[in-house]
Amino acid sequence: VISKEGVLKANFTPSEVGNWQISTLCEGEHLSGSPYTVKVFDPSLVRITDLHGGKVGHELSFHADASTAGEGEVTCEVFHGNSKVHCYLTKNDQGKYKVDFTPQGSGTYTVHAYMNKVEVKGSPYTVDIVDSSRVTVTGDGLSLVHVNTPAVFNIHTNGAGEGKVDVQIIAPSGKLIPSKLTEIVDGQYRVDYVLKE
Repeated sequence: VISKEGVLKANFTPSEVGNWQISTLCEGEHLSGSPYTVKVFDPSLVRITDLHGGKVGHELSFHADASTAGEGEVTCEVFHGNSKVHCYLTKNDQGKYKVDFTPQGSGTYTVHAYMNKVEVKGSPYTVDIVDSSRVTVTGDGLSLVHVNTPAVFNIHTNGAGEGKVDVQIIAPSGKLIPSKLTEIVDGQYRVDYVLKE
């Protein structure tokens, strides 16, 4: 298409990742700089793996694989609410990256991943971070309990973040004792069990 200013404009849509050659000719002769090499990338081919929840104060690592996405640079941003969290990227020579960050508070963290400043498919990702030091356990079922008598204790997780609560009760014989975990209200759980020995 020739514009009013006499500039020829051409468009093309690359169909695959790689180095494309674009030639510009005038009467069969290459113009200065022709052919041009265009490096085509596809951020939808970047794979983010091993991104799971974690604990406050413990380094969290995940991986970004851009080995099939073409030439370019992967970058990441991590946010806790509106605060940006510093993250470290380590690249190997095959287009694979390791990303590390250390959560400093409980809650949901948002991870944005980019290739050449274009957000990758599936981004942003969310990660739940818990602060187990904020979990408390109370109740009579934690101290002196009669054999064959129902016992109860409570678990309070308010302020600890969105983590999974799990309970294991082990008898002196080493057997796992069945228990019933019930969420009473958000962040408060009741545990019922009966000791048989």
